[in-house]
Parts: sequence; structure tokens; C-alpha cells
Amino acid sequence: MKRNKVIKRNNLPTNLPFGGSALWFTVLHYWKAPEWLWGAFGLTFLVIWGTAIWARYNEEKIDLLNNDSE
Repeated sequence: MKRNKVIKRNNLPTNLPFGGSALWFTVLHYWKAPEWLWGAFGLTFLVIWGTAIWARYNEEKIDLLNNDSE
């Protein structure tokens, strides 16, 4: 399988969706959302997290600040 090339974390960090997940689950709790809406958001976040973890696993890190002349 071909590996995707991505920028190294210390050059431009890419993070898992912790903040968005916490925000939406807090909003659902605050608005006392019905169970079907919790299920819909749960399934959506399951897909988002699964995709993020899969993409992170298939990354190849590239250091933009690497000086090859040294």
C-alpha cells in the first residue's frame, strides 16, 4: 500500500479531533438531546475518529526544516 507523505508533527501539528468531540458531546448534554440524536452523533464521531486514526497510521513524516547540507 502506498504511504501518504505528511508534514512532520513538530513542523505543523495535526491532532486527533479531541476538542470537537468534547464540544459536541457537551452541547448535546446541555440541550438534553434525545437518544436518537446521541446515536447519530456517536456514529458520526465513530467514523471521524476511525478515519483520523487510519490516516495517522498510514502517514509518512517529512521534516521540512531538515538541513541536508550538514
